[in-house]
Amino acid sequence: MPVGFLTQEQRDGFGRYVGQPSREELERYFHLSDDDHKTIGSLRGDHNRLGYATQLTTVRYLGTFCDEFSSVPQIVLHSLCRQLAIPDSGVVSPNPRFFCQPRSSSATNSSRLMSLPSLWKV
Repeated sequence: MPVGFLTQEQRDGFGRYVGQPSREELERYFHLSDDDHKTIGSLRGDHNRLGYATQLTTVRYLGTFCDEFSSVPQIVLHSLCRQLAIPDSGVVSPNPRFFCQPRSSSATNSSRLMSLPSLWKV
């Protein structure tokens, strides 16, 4: 994709969260529709539901998938947790290799998780 027309600041910020989304942006890009809830509801585990919702809303907001969970603003995680009735946004590991890895999982469980970002790259 040609990026020669972008400033260096715009290139550095492309596909990344730069600051926190405003309240209007939260309402517009991070609201989960009934269809979103149906899809997300079929997933097993809070960590998978939150991870999927985070990727879904991040691609709406940034135009690309998130490859570093630790860069997602807490306000986004709290908003999604509230909508999904998940009590703790710390349920998802900030490890980008296993985006939806539960923090308390054992090595055996970790080996079964697939690397979601590699599936979503276009």
